Formats: sequence, C-alpha cells, structure tokens
Amino acid sequence: MTRGRDVVNTHRIFNDLAGAETSRLDGRIMKQYMVDQLSPGDREKLKNLLDERLGPARLGVYWIPMDPELYNPEQAGHGDCHPLVFALDLEPSFLSCEFLVRSLSRMRCGCMGYADPAQARYIMDFVDRLLVELGIIA
Repeated sequence: MTRGRDVVNTHRIFNDLAGAETSRLDGRIMKQYMVDQLSPGDREKLKNLLDERLGPARLGVYWIPMDPELYNPEQAGHGDCHPLVFALDLEPSFLSCEFLVRSLSRMRCGCMGYADPAQARYIMDFVDRLLVELGIIA
C-alpha cells in the first residue's frame, strides 16, 4: 500500500554481495537488515503485533526465535543454548535486525555467530512477512 509517496519504506538488504550496513560492537562489524522511513502508525502496528505474539520488548528489542531446522550442526548440538534467537530493534522511524544468531541463556558460546545465508534469509523473510501482514508494504 502506498500513502501517496514514491517511497513508502526503503528496504536495505545488506549481504556479502551488496555491501553491508554496519555498526561497531566491541570492535567488530555487525551486519543488519533495516527497514526505515516507518510512519508513526506503521511503528504502532508493528509494536502491537510483536507485543501480542512475543510479549513486550526489552529496551526496545524483541528476541525472535530462529527456526531450529536452520541451526547449523554446532548450534543443533548446544541444547543448553536453545532457543537461539535474533534481535529485532524497533525504533520510532525504523526497525533493524542484526544478522547475529545468539542464545538468551549464555553471553558467549561457540554456537553463536553471524547468520549463515539460510538464517539471514529467514531473518529478512520474517520481517517482510510482518510488513505484508500489516499492509505496510504491498
């Protein structure tokens, strides 16, 4: 759905082929999937749906479970770290998801790390499905 503007929401997909939107975290580069130019109404629809399905955000961050079928062998073998999740940060005018798969039960473990291509696709598809479901994009 458009709202009379040429650009309703700008999707920036960053991967190894197209360059990456990055931020610095402990000296490391973090890749992200970002949707910007959210209207206040779009943000409110997203917040309401995410709150309903996942509970309230913690400091603006929703922890989205990664599909266990997409765990790599090391991740699958770390039952104490399950469920593995990715972060969805909902801000006033944008949302972003880090391409980092992590555990909520441990700060550091060998099973945590950058999303592989299938996991990155899952993260992007998750966000895109939300946007379509809410009529934010056609």
